[in-house]
Amino acid sequence: MCKKALSAFLIIINLVVMTGCWGYKEINELPIVIGAAIDKISKDEYLITVEVLKTSEIPGGTAESKTTILQMTGKTVFEAIRKFIVKNGRFLYWANMKVIIIGKKVAEDEEVASVLDLFFRDVEIRSEGRVIIAEDKAADIFKENMKKGEAISMQILDTMDNAKKLSKIYPLKMHEVIDLVSLRGKNLVLPILSPKDIYKETPSLSFKSAVFKKNKMIGTIIDEEVRSYRLLLNEEDGGLRIEDVVFGDENSKVTYEIEGSKTKIRPLYKDGKFIMEIDITTDAIIAEVMNYKLDFIRKDVRDYMKEQLENTIRDNCNEFLSKVQKDFDSDVLGFGELVKNKYPKVWKENENNWDNIFPNITTIINVKVNLKGSALYSKIIE
Repeated sequence: MCKKALSAFLIIINLVVMTGCWGYKEINELPIVIGAAIDKISKDEYLITVEVLKTSEIPGGTAESKTTILQMTGKTVFEAIRKFIVKNGRFLYWANMKVIIIGKKVAEDEEVASVLDLFFRDVEIRSEGRVIIAEDKAADIFKENMKKGEAISMQILDTMDNAKKLSKIYPLKMHEVIDLVSLRGKNLVLPILSPKDIYKETPSLSFKSAVFKKNKMIGTIIDEEVRSYRLLLNEEDGGLRIEDVVFGDENSKVTYEIEGSKTKIRPLYKDGKFIMEIDITTDAIIAEVMNYKLDFIRKDVRDYMKEQLENTIRDNCNEFLSKVQKDFDSDVLGFGELVKNKYPKVWKENENNWDNIFPNITTIINVKVNLKGSALYSKIIE
């Protein structure tokens, strides 16, 4: 009987203690960080800029959300962030941070992992935020928004995710960046953003990306180079390709909608040399033909269009590979990682010399295009 009474007492005590939220805070009382920018303004001083979302109740019982921009300096990223407590009067809430922007100078002078170290270690910060490189100063991305009070970080997040559909940008989450920089056989590529991409009346993304080596930014790739990078990574999400098609007496701009692409890279090791055999299969739809007299229904015309598109994809990929091998010597496609997985002993023998091996790797690109249809029409327009 005593045991039953004791058990019942303990259950009641647990229910009393466990119900409710210990030390809870109302969401409208929290200064929520939705975006952060990191710049270096001197040899020993960082400038941290944050966009903070504040929710307040307005007459009528509805909630209104506005953002404010705060800035603080420190000898380290952590010191600057802690100083916000003095300026703001309380801790900032970092769990919903959407974007983190790194200034170009920081990216060029320091290893990106070092400035992200705090954000990755701190248990209060989620590692889902997108990592972006600023074309110049990271603070400039937020500067023009100081008086507007709009959630620019949310706009950047939407812009980045939507731009993926054009296959000309490759946004990464913070945890993906940390995973990549820890790999010996693969280098990092991150999207570049400038204020004009956001604040112009008719914004148009520059579609630049930063190429890294040993976790430092060493150069940029643009437009078709970024698309080739995504395609070779097997990450092409779609987008459009435009070709000038000349067949007989007719010529036309033709727009192809990419329905899907698959890329497979096979490392080969023969006679002490490395070869990368790359197979690309792309499904495309004829979405637009500017000259209706170009009879793309004819088999010989479609065969010509198919071959031309295959050659364009192959040439673009070869140009991209030449740039990253010869100009940057940066293994952004992870050739080293593929070698390590397939030939672990060979990788161990060549790992320390990979920077000298990578520029001379032979690449063989095979491209196959499947023209799957012509949208809603199966005839030319007459």
